[in-house]
Amino acid sequence: TWHLVELGPGRGTLMKNMLRQIKHSNPQLLHFLQVHMVEAGAARADEQKKALAEYQTANQKIKWWLSLEAVPFTLEPMIFVANEYFDALPVAHFQYTERGWVETCLEIDDDPKTEPHFKYVHAPSGTFGAFLIPDDVRKNGKIGDKIEINAHGMQAIETIMKKMIDSNKAACLIIDYGKDEHMENTLRGIRGHKFVDPLLSPG
Repeated sequence: TWHLVELGPGRGTLMKNMLRQIKHSNPQLLHFLQVHMVEAGAARADEQKKALAEYQTANQKIKWWLSLEAVPFTLEPMIFVANEYFDALPVAHFQYTERGWVETCLEIDDDPKTEPHFKYVHAPSGTFGAFLIPDDVRKNGKIGDKIEINAHGMQAIETIMKKMIDSNKAACLIIDYGKDEHMENTLRGIRGHKFVDPLLSPG
């Protein structure tokens, strides 16, 4: 058996295309395949189950997990796929102030003129996430400097690497956007294919 793991499968389109290609090029391979879908959203999982219904079997060839950590330990070959998964994870923002590096948080905005009803504020005290700021940034901060930390992404990569080492036969394909430099603010709100204020109708 070999294991195909997808993180953040969306509507199930990518996995469906992969399984269709496997069936077309080497149908026997499907008999030795176990698919793992890492999906935290119940509505999305239902959508994926409908999209992949033709490939599901009585013994659950396709299984769903709420987190990457929940995917069972195995010594069998594993392939991890993540398409635009990491840029959808929560991030922490920090800004350098007179108090040093402080995290940017959200607070309710009572001003009726403010449509989002939320506003950005600085944390009143230090937060654990500040320890994840790279040394070259933390030691050379200037007033107004900003940096974004993706702690969830760091944890996910560490978990993937651990599972790859455990299985001893593994590969990983990550498709995402980014730059090879420290990022200041990648938080975006999108509605109707247009950029909007991220604080406007969150969720």
